Formats: sequence, C-alpha cells, structure tokens
Amino acid sequence: MREYTVEAKDAGQRLNKYLHRILPAMPVSLGYRMLRKKNITLNGKKADGSESVKEGDKVRVFFSDETFAKFEGVPVPEGTAEDYMRAFREIEALYGRKVCTLPSGFRESAENGRLKGSGRDRKTDAAAGTSIMPDPVLYEDRDILIANKLPGILSQKASPGDVSMNEWLVGRCLFRREITEESLRSYRPSVCSRLDRNTEGILICAKTLRGSRAMTKVLRERTLHKYYRMAVKGTGLGSGMIEAYLSKDEKTNTVHLDSAPSDGASLTRTGYRTILEGPELSLIEAELITGKTHQLRAHFAWLGHPIAGDPKYGDPELNRIAASRFDVRRQLLIACRIVFPEMRDELPELSGREFEIPLPPVYEKIVREYRGRRKERGERTVR
Repeated sequence: MREYTVEAKDAGQRLNKYLHRILPAMPVSLGYRMLRKKNITLNGKKADGSESVKEGDKVRVFFSDETFAKFEGVPVPEGTAEDYMRAFREIEALYGRKVCTLPSGFRESAENGRLKGSGRDRKTDAAAGTSIMPDPVLYEDRDILIANKLPGILSQKASPGDVSMNEWLVGRCLFRREITEESLRSYRPSVCSRLDRNTEGILICAKTLRGSRAMTKVLRERTLHKYYRMAVKGTGLGSGMIEAYLSKDEKTNTVHLDSAPSDGASLTRTGYRTILEGPELSLIEAELITGKTHQLRAHFAWLGHPIAGDPKYGDPELNRIAASRFDVRRQLLIACRIVFPEMRDELPELSGREFEIPLPPVYEKIVREYRGRRKERGERTVR
C-alpha cells in the first residue's frame, strides 16, 4: 500500500485525473474498478473518481510493489532531476551581465514605478545607462513565474538534446525545493507562452497546476494582452489591424499567409501602431491578438515591411544595412509588455497587473540615429 498526499499544485483536479498523473500507465478502466473495490480510497473512504481533490487529501492505493512499478512508468518525464538541474545552471550562467538599457518610464505595474523580481530590485549602472539582470525572474508567486528570456534560448525543446526555459524552470523549482523528483510524477512546471529562439522578452511560466489552468484560460479567451516592439522595413505603416489566414509547413518550419480561408489555416490577427520612422526602418508596437507560429514575423513580411534582421522572412538587403549600421544579428523583436485581465478568483495576485521590461540597447541606437527626423505617434514614445 502507498499513501499519496495531494499537494497545493494538484488541488482542484478530479480524482481520476490525479490518479492518471501518479500512475500514468494504469488503464483507466482498471482505475475505476479499483475505486469500486476500495483498492483505491480518498481520505479512507470509497470514491468514484469524480471527486475534486484538495490540498492535504490522502489517496491510498493498495497495490503490490510489482504493480506500482508497472503503472508508475518513467519516474521523471522528459529527463531526470540531474538533467533539469544541469539545464538550470547552464541558463543561469548566461545572466548576471549588462543586458538592457533603461528608457524612461519603464515600470512593472500601474501602481509600482519600479521593475522588481524575486524580491530584489534590478540593479542599475547609471553611468553606463544599463541594467544588470541578476536572474531571469521578473515576478514570481506560488503559482506563476514571469521571466525575461534572452535571445538564443529556446522556450521549449526542439530536439531531445536541447536545453530550454522549460528545463530551466523545472531545475529552478527543484533547486529551491518547491517540487521534488517524486512530485514530477503528477505535475511538471512548464512554459505557458512561447517565444522564438531569437525573440527575447517576457515569458510566462506555470509552476503549479492551478497556475497552468488559469493561464490556459486567459490565453484561450485572449484576455491577456501581449505587446511587442520591433524594427521593420520602410515607412508609412501608420496604425491598423493585420488579418490573414496562416498555415504552417512542418517540413520547413515556415508559415504561409493568405487573405482567404483554406483547409488547415487559422485566422490570425495583429494590431499595431507606428512609434517612430526613419529612412530605412520604422519602430512599431504590436499587440498579438492571436498567437500562432512566427505570426508577427510573417504578418509584417506579408505587408511588405519585414522585421529587420529576420533570416527567415526578412529582406536580405535590409538585413545587411541593419547589421552594418546597427550591429543587428537577429530579428529585432522583443516581447516587452503584458497586461493581465481581472482574474481575482483564479490568480488574485496578478489580477489587472501590467509588466514592462526595458528595451535592448539596439533600439536606443536606432532612436539616436533617427532623432532629428523622427515622427512620434501615440502616448507612448521611445526616448
């Protein structure tokens, strides 16, 4: 017999779902049969599997050691604790250096004029006009972690040998003893929103099942507002809404856009406004209304204004100009701001809050280059 104690991160799910998490190889039909025979009990009482488990509940399973070994499957999904810890240390080593300029007016929330993370203020080097990022964390509570992903790091694995922010998150939770190798059998912390490898910025992660469910809901309902800054080719975009049907070619890992619907294509939408215009480039703020693979990169290329530095959808001549003049080596695209909806029942700590991060130095360089000829629009400006 083994007794499992329901942890906070597993609270709220149905008992039959919880059983699947702790015994993933057990057939569903056998689980229901064991519940009927009281070989599986909830708090010492007979259950039918539909019950909602709470933190501290006791689930007893009366199986032999051989049966447990058969039904538990792989102890830690997608890697061992050592693998996660190695990934955590590898990514942590990339931080702790000067990475961002500090434009005026950056903030964490409407009420708080400072950007904070893990209880520590971001350190500032006023003489150099840079900030020193001590770790990737912008915000953290029991359920949610918001990170600032550096360019070059994957959000999630593309192949088995990759290291990504997903592995960093699990390793960090193990390091801080928020989870155990045993608890990974029932839930594994994971990234909720994705950014391309060379896109930097705000990444939302769920540490618990409660956090994952809440984020899944706001992402599905599109009530979480996600804003990006980018430098694109040319001028004259103004502001507007891009709508196109997007389909993906899995073999080439590229997407195709069309104005008319077709089989397998999804309607995608991006709102945008111009912040500053220069001779070759415009600085744009875009709101990602839907969230599909390469959406922003493909949308602006489809308009004839590809993102500077983009090797996949970009303009080669523009990329050469951006590389020589502004030292651009990747797409100039950053997830810079998010605004949470009212969610007092699901995640009250994040309800209605706004997070914004500083822009990288290259954006400041573009502004300085175009300052004499810039045309600013809207309330927010790049200084």
